[in-house]
Amino acid sequence: MIESTLKYIWSLVEYYMEFYGYWIVFFGSLVEGESILFLASTVAAQGKLNIFGIMIVAFVGTLIADQASFYYGHHYGQAFIEKRDWLKKRSDRVMSLLHKYDVFFIILMRFTYGIRVAGPIIVGSSGLSPKRFIFWNIISAAIWSVASCTAFYLFGEQILGFFKNTEYLLFSLIGIGVTLWILHKAQKWLMERFQ
Repeated sequence: MIESTLKYIWSLVEYYMEFYGYWIVFFGSLVEGESILFLASTVAAQGKLNIFGIMIVAFVGTLIADQASFYYGHHYGQAFIEKRDWLKKRSDRVMSLLHKYDVFFIILMRFTYGIRVAGPIIVGSSGLSPKRFIFWNIISAAIWSVASCTAFYLFGEQILGFFKNTEYLLFSLIGIGVTLWILHKAQKWLMERFQ
């Protein structure tokens, strides 16, 4: 039952990715990206999409999203942040990391859970030069899109094959849950250390 359900879901993913894949990647990378890139790159490994096309579309989508967020923060950031508690909490951490690590932080911001979406808004409100941000944001977007797509292209089918084996499904879900919990705690500990 579980195996047939998973096969059906994957057949739907393949169908929609084959016909609308690049649009799905574009809109997905505007918001989050990794899960969409995983699906699209795995479909590309099966020859139904072009991996270089996915990289380019993901690069453009994530760059547009971060630049729009940065400019929004640049123009309305402080007022916007003050009205939202979840942003206020992240703002101090982001500012602290930005001042300590500058370029390194801008490049790695999109890889960091918890500040990926809020980060560009907060950085925009910091007074950082838009020219400086766009230069390093282009580099960050290129690293993210190429590295993510390449990894998922090379290992996506193995990961899917692992999940299709139903006897490992439960253990995989537990393992993913524990790993995410550990990563969340580690990130929280690191953020507290660098405040």
